[in-house]
Amino acid sequence: MDLAKQMQLALTIVLALLVIVYGAFWKFARDEVYFLCGNFHIGVSERSVLRQLDTAELSRYSIVPTDTGSTITFSSPINFSFYQCVINLDVHGQVKQAQFI
Repeated sequence: MDLAKQMQLALTIVLALLVIVYGAFWKFARDEVYFLCGNFHIGVSERSVLRQLDTAELSRYSIVPTDTGSTITFSSPINFSFYQCVINLDVHGQVKQAQFI
């Protein structure tokens, strides 16, 4: 096998490994959002929500005030925020709804 074919094979193997590793991180990030979102039921305090979200390693959240409280959006940049957990809080800082999208 000549050098060009060896280089092409090596590049193909490296690319395949990168795709596999990225796919694994994509799944880990999705699972992190999915499983944390499952912890937020009606009545859970904002403090508890934020404490749990702060444990995330692959995901981030943002808080946006609304007229009826606030909305926390939790997602991962690893999968381009394709999967999200949207948590709606009332004016007292209690979960009204948490939905995995």
